[in-house]
Amino acid sequence: MTQEASTTLLPAADQSEVSPRRDLLARLVRRMQDGDGQALESFIHETQQVAWRLAFSLLRDRHRAEDCLQDVYFTVYRSVHQLRDPYAAQTWLLRIVTHRCRRLLRSRPAASLEEMAESGIEPAAPDPTEKTRERLGMEQALARLGAQDREVLTLREMMQLSYEEIAQGLQIPLGTVRSRLAKARQRFVQALTGKGREGSR
Repeated sequence: MTQEASTTLLPAADQSEVSPRRDLLARLVRRMQDGDGQALESFIHETQQVAWRLAFSLLRDRHRAEDCLQDVYFTVYRSVHQLRDPYAAQTWLLRIVTHRCRRLLRSRPAASLEEMAESGIEPAAPDPTEKTRERLGMEQALARLGAQDREVLTLREMMQLSYEEIAQGLQIPLGTVRSRLAKARQRFVQALTGKGREGSR
């Protein structure tokens, strides 16, 4: 069993509080586990947006994010039978995305701000509105952080995962999640205001 697809730390979901989306993903997982090939296509359709947002936020490179998702869904197809709790499908998927992004970042650092600008990831506007300037400033601040800080902030602030889901996805204690978030938020504010130094990698 690969580290990316490991499911041993995912507890059974409380089915009394299952949302329609979680129920849908659980049904698709069961169909995949039963050998329904069309279920994978439906699973990709339902999850690719959230998976893309996470991959791009961590890698800061569109082409690498696309390559990452191809590998991620191959891992999903290959390892879906190892998922013990279908209701944990999204947490399981995001963990696979996170581990794959970590491997890519170890093999090649994330794009610099200059590379991102040249590739059009952060297009400049002649006269940006205040909201646009604020968004670009936040993106640049996030890009200045280390991979670990971007990872935990993305999962919490963009993916809106609970502390428990982040702990499950990253396979770390709940207390570590709280500690990492507190430090990452502090470094993000420092990067946003031009103070401090680059976050941990």
